[in-house]
Formats: sequence, structure tokens, C-alpha cells
Amino acid sequence: MGSLRGLSEIKARAKLKSVLMASPDWDEDEVDEDGEELWNDKDKLFIRAARAKEAENPETYKVERRGKFAEVTDAYLNPTMVDRMFSRSSCRVGLCEG
Repeated sequence: MGSLRGLSEIKARAKLKSVLMASPDWDEDEVDEDGEELWNDKDKLFIRAARAKEAENPETYKVERRGKFAEVTDAYLNPTMVDRMFSRSSCRVGLCEG
């Protein structure tokens, strides 16, 4: 599937401890041409963690990890919070001028 092919081509792969960042798309049971597992236990843990993180909040993961742009509604500032910030109760505690 979407494996890290460059890693499988490195002859000294056994010297590598683990990947720096895993993709949830990687098949943790994938094997190389010789039938050896492509991912060690730590790599598999990283793959599962990436899947869990994506499942937790797919929209955020899409933007922060997959580098895709998301459609945004009510971007940046919540209008209710802005109105609340400039309300009279906020002015009474010295949070606004005038």
C-alpha cells in the first residue's frame, strides 16, 4: 500500500531503530521481498498511534498532518466570544477602553 519504499531498499535497514513519523496508511503487516517484516514493533506502535490520532479528529489531522486544506466556517474567531469580549460586563472589569 503506501509504504516507505526507500526504507526497504536500504541494505543496512536493521541498523535503523524506527521511523521518525508514521503514516496511518502504512500496512503494519507489510513484508519486504525476502518475506521479512518491513516495520519493527516500535514502528507498528507509531502506525497505530497515527491511526488513533486521525480517528480522534479527522478534520484536524487532515490539515495538520496530511497537508490538505480544509474548508473553514467561522474561521479564527468565534463571533459569540468576540461579542462577549466587548460586552459591558467585560468593560466593568477593565478589559476594554471607553
